Amino acid sequence: EEFKDGTADENSSHTGRWKTRRNLHLDMDPWQYYDGGSDTNAVSQRLKELKYEDYNLTNFSQENNDVVQSFGLSVQAILNVNENLDADGGTLVIPGFHRYHEAFFTQHCSNATQKAKFASRFLVDECNPMQNLGQRVPMRAGSMLVWDQRLIHGSAPNKSSNCRFGIPIRVFAKRILEREGNYPSRMEARATTVLDFIEKSGFVDEISDTGLETFGLRGTETWRKYLEKLERSEKKGHKKTDSQHMKENYVSQTRDEDNL
Repeated sequence: EEFKDGTADENSSHTGRWKTRRNLHLDMDPWQYYDGGSDTNAVSQRLKELKYEDYNLTNFSQENNDVVQSFGLSVQAILNVNENLDADGGTLVIPGFHRYHEAFFTQHCSNATQKAKFASRFLVDECNPMQNLGQRVPMRAGSMLVWDQRLIHGSAPNKSSNCRFGIPIRVFAKRILEREGNYPSRMEARATTVLDFIEKSGFVDEISDTGLETFGLRGTETWRKYLEKLERSEKKGHKKTDSQHMKENYVSQTRDEDNL
């Protein structure tokens, strides 16, 4: 969260612009995570209703935070883009907390006020002694930190004039899309929005086979129709693009898999 106030360094006009507050949190409702009853059904219902039509990507945030234990392992990551100096703040974690996650939230009752204010999220209060357990993880440009989603994490305050630039990532099993929420329509809606963003970003020709899996495009009707569009373009005499070659490789691999 960025905010401006009167505490900025007078020698740096940009310090206030990038200043951030310290925070420690979980991107989930930790009590819902272990509830195998009605709340799990509520999660399934919410996931079923995701349309991925909001270009503010709020549905992807909902998908990120709506998680329960039965989904299996979910991991999060941050890809650091620029050098992260101590004054720039940076990622905080409470090392090993994921091992005590269940015991902690079994012993501590849910806070109705927090649940109302931070739906599907747990925020460690500023006065909570757990704040003292947060440790900063130094990161160089191009480095990536990966953690279990049950690990309390967050960020140290940015007190510098530098922008902290990182890309948040979450990885979960494809079977969650297949099992939870109106399959295959949810998967197709998701693939349509993802592919649209990739096309508009101008790097669709660079999607590798691993990328197809990572972005949830492989095997979808959305990707099949995209390849058909490329084939029609080729028949009209257009020069082959890298996507055409990728299409040929994809078809060849599919045939090989069918013959196994």
